[in-house]
This record gives sequence, structure tokens and C-alpha cells, in this order.
Amino acid sequence: QQTRQELSHQNTQFVPFSEGQTSQDAERAFRELLSDDFDPGEGGFQRSETADGQPMQVISLDPENPERMRVLMVDPSMAQSVTTQISDYVRYMSLLGLGLVLATALVSFIVGRLAAQPLEALSDMVSGQPLDTLPDRFADRFGDGEVGKVAGALEHSLGQTREALERERAFNHGVSHELRSSLQIANHALELIDTDAGRPPDARALARLKRSIDAMQGASEAFLWLSRPDISDIQPVAIAAPLEKAVGRLQAAADTRGITLKTHLASPAPEQALPEAVIEVVIANLLRNAITHSGGNLVAISASETGVEVCDNGRGLPVEERQRINRGDAPLRIDGVGLGLVLCRRLCERFGGQLSLHPADTGQGTIARWQFRG
Repeated sequence: QQTRQELSHQNTQFVPFSEGQTSQDAERAFRELLSDDFDPGEGGFQRSETADGQPMQVISLDPENPERMRVLMVDPSMAQSVTTQISDYVRYMSLLGLGLVLATALVSFIVGRLAAQPLEALSDMVSGQPLDTLPDRFADRFGDGEVGKVAGALEHSLGQTREALERERAFNHGVSHELRSSLQIANHALELIDTDAGRPPDARALARLKRSIDAMQGASEAFLWLSRPDISDIQPVAIAAPLEKAVGRLQAAADTRGITLKTHLASPAPEQALPEAVIEVVIANLLRNAITHSGGNLVAISASETGVEVCDNGRGLPVEERQRINRGDAPLRIDGVGLGLVLCRRLCERFGGQLSLHPADTGQGTIARWQFRG
């Protein structure tokens, strides 16, 4: 019974013999199932086959007592040898492993293609396209995944690049505008001198020529400071001298328009670690903008240890234009207020300062405030 329980899960045939039956009876019974080479008197497993040729392993229980009850067990599930079973197991596992590898490769290929499609779309969008033709916002179409994050970072970087290029365009245009204006004045003065050939040169024409040449030299020297890597060795200088020089350059233009220039210097005389050329160029630009474009009749300039202010009583600037200049954006009007202020802003920031425009306290006019480095 124990043997039956242990082997009940196998395909096993039991042939019981009761007392009185001989081994010959058992042999005859099994001859119908087994081939002629089976020996019921031999212990252990015997490889054999049935009469119909099916391979089997056979065991004879208690072969040494042929006269007593004997049970012979035929187990077709053990017909294959251990080596064959192991070989089949290895083969099946190899096929299973190969199937897993192929399935994994297929899934990886599909997932890779799905992940690559958004990247390819992003690459096609930005590669070979002029910067100005790209849309301002394109990251939203790629979702919130990893590709969307890459697109967002690229969109932000492109936005900063656009802003930098716009500032450079404004700066380059401003430099050429500043130098071109002085050159035009100098050329006009030379034309006046040539017209009076044979006479002594006109003192006013010579003065205009000298002011223009000084302006070009000062602007060139000031703009060079924007490209110098080290500005730490600048010694403090008095603001009064470059301020008075800038006022002297523009006094004639103010008189021509009926504008009064007022200057106020704090006591003691303020000093700053700034190049004189930079101080003169910034103040001259602020004064010229106020004289030329304010539309008022008074321009006041004051200087202290904390900064310089140029205030006019003119019509003031539109809010949008003032905000653009305070952000450092390109001016709305190429030939009007803005170019000189953009250049001045760049120079002020180069030395740790800040330039900003504000409405006048009286509600009429504009204040240009240059705050020195704190």
C-alpha cells in the first residue's frame, strides 16, 4: 500500500500474486506485457520493452522468495535514462531561454522605437533650422516625460540665446550709431572749414570738430572696457572732471534748443573706481538723450557717492518703452531714445552698477538713474 501511494502519481502497473501462485504463473502473466529478456528473479531495474515495442524499466520486488507473494512493477515513466532526461531538460531550457532573449529583444526594439520617435521629431524640428524661424514655445507638444523635459530645457536655452543675440544686435547697432553721429558732425565741420577757403577757420566749426573727435575717442575707449577681462585694478577718480567735460560737450546743443543745464555735485566731491572715459560717455549719453528727445526746457544733473541722476521736465517716455530699456531689450525706435541708453546700461553693469529710467517726481519728465556699485 505504501508503494502504491508513493507511486500513484506515476504511470505504474501493479500485478499482485497471492500465496499458492508460483513464479511461473507470474512470468506467464508478465510475458504478455514484457519481452522475453525480462528476468523476474533479478533485483533492481531492468531495461526492457513491452511486446508492442514500448521501452520500459522493470523492477521485481522480493525476487529471492519466488514461492511467496511477489509484486512486479512496470514503470513506463522511467523508460528514459537520466542522461536523456537531462539532455531533454537542457534542450527545453535552452529553447525557453532563446525565446526569452528573442522576446526581450523584440520588446526592447519596440520600446526603443517608441522612445526614439519623439526625439527624432525634436531633432528634425531644431536641426538645420534658422533660429528666428523656430516657434517660441514647442516643449508642450512633447508631454511631461523625459523628452518633454529635454525639449523644455532646449526651449529655455533657445530663448536665452535669442535674447543674447537681440542684445548684441542692439549693442552693435548702438556702437555704430554713436560713432556715426560723431563722424557726421566732424564731416560737417570740415565742410564748413573747406567752404571758407582762404579765410581763417571758423572757431565754431573747429570747436564742433574737436568735440566730435573727442566724443569718438571717448566712446571707443569706453567700449573697449566691455571686452577687458580684468577691471579690478581701477583706481578711484573724481566724478567732477568727466562730468564737466560731458556738460561742456553738450552745452552748445542745449543752448540751441533753449534748454538750461543745471549741475549739482555733492560735497565732498564724489569719487568712484571707474574709468574717466566710462563716466564721461555714460553722462554724455544721458544728457544728450534728455536734451534731444525730452521736449522740455530744463535738464538737471546731480552726482553723489551713490550715483548720478539726469532729470528733465519733458513729456516723458511711454511706459512700455521705459520698461523695455530697463530690461535691456532693444529700443522700439532705432533713431530715437534707446540706443545710447542700451550702451550705457551695458557699461554700468560691467562695473557692477545699474542704470534705470523712472518717471519724474513731479509727474512730468524722466529720471535716468545710474546707481554705482554698493
